[in-house]
Amino acid sequence: QGLNPTIRACGQAGGCHAAYTKNTHTHAADSAKHQPTTTAQSTATQFSVACGSCHDIRNSNSSLTLEHALSTSAKTTNADNCMNCHNNVLSTTAIQNNWSANDTTTACSACHTGTLVVHVTQNSAAHADVTSAGCGASGIGCHNSNDLSQVGAVATVNTNIHANCLRCHDRTVTAPNMAYNPALDTCGSGRECHGTASQYNTTTFVHNGSTGAGLADGSDAAHHQDTVMSATMTSGVATATCANCHTGALATSHATALTTWTNTCTSCHNSTLATNVSANQVKVGWTNNDCEDCHTTGASAVKIPNMHSRYTAGTHDGTSTQSCGASGNACHSTYDLAVLHGQTKTNGCQLAGCHDSVDKAMGSAAKSCGSGGTCHNTYTATAGHATNTITGNETTHTALGMTTVLDATY
Repeated sequence: QGLNPTIRACGQAGGCHAAYTKNTHTHAADSAKHQPTTTAQSTATQFSVACGSCHDIRNSNSSLTLEHALSTSAKTTNADNCMNCHNNVLSTTAIQNNWSANDTTTACSACHTGTLVVHVTQNSAAHADVTSAGCGASGIGCHNSNDLSQVGAVATVNTNIHANCLRCHDRTVTAPNMAYNPALDTCGSGRECHGTASQYNTTTFVHNGSTGAGLADGSDAAHHQDTVMSATMTSGVATATCANCHTGALATSHATALTTWTNTCTSCHNSTLATNVSANQVKVGWTNNDCEDCHTTGASAVKIPNMHSRYTAGTHDGTSTQSCGASGNACHSTYDLAVLHGQTKTNGCQLAGCHDSVDKAMGSAAKSCGSGGTCHNTYTATAGHATNTITGNETTHTALGMTTVLDATY
């Protein structure tokens, strides 16, 4: 054009920069100027979640325009995406500096500050207005909040449920409750999420178990099975392991008939005994899958104390019409059946009528002995434990070895 150029029009159909249109944003520098770097995608975070996990800031050569064009973007000032940023006073510094922060953890906050700040209320009110079928009021060991942003917090509810924002906000998943600004946010039977009776039922409190494990109903092997059943109790020579008397399934071993307390899911999950020990075990996934994670045999402030206290002093005392338990030191000097059977029977706990089946309600156990009783009912004061009458002169009381000769020679 020499010293006196005549072509002074720019943009599409113009003489200069003819490839540019305001709708397709085809400045030559777009690939360098309008995309966060790979580093920014992984290190720029909000609520400990990488911004790139929820937002479209991948290396797309024009990713800012894609993200700001989404229906969930608060592009409130101008329908033209370019002008929204380039004509916003809060973006001026970032633009003049060629968005120098695009390779840092403040890539987004370089513009999103002041009145443009993002996620101001999204972690509270926007997540708390959730309707549930009782889920959010199910207690300290279940869910005690309707705030979905808190559902995965160990301090309030179970672990591994909605563990982070990506449970709902993962932009790579297309399911309707797994996208930007998910529309499905109600839970429980008949609701949008966890809505079928096979997943969660408000009457039975049954949850789906882990993959392939069936339902988490209190007796399932994946979540409610004690796997440490070899601990022993002894009395004399009698020994019994946990497995001799109990099944490992928590719902069965905690049955009301055995424990005299209301056997429901919430009885454990929401128990406040011993500083919420069982509720805390629920939250951490049951540390050792062992009864002693919650219970202990002695006194304790941090575990439920006095395990087996119902089976100690007085609870094993039998009865007898023949005064068996008072027959003296050389016979039986106690009515405590644990002591009596533990003196000679290595399997004394499992004798017929006693702890002879697992999870037995021991209120039905036979504890009477001698004639007229349930056990050893052939015994009387005259017949004793033998089948013939005891006189003191019968064979059971006859001394053997009577052939020894006393040398009387003087």
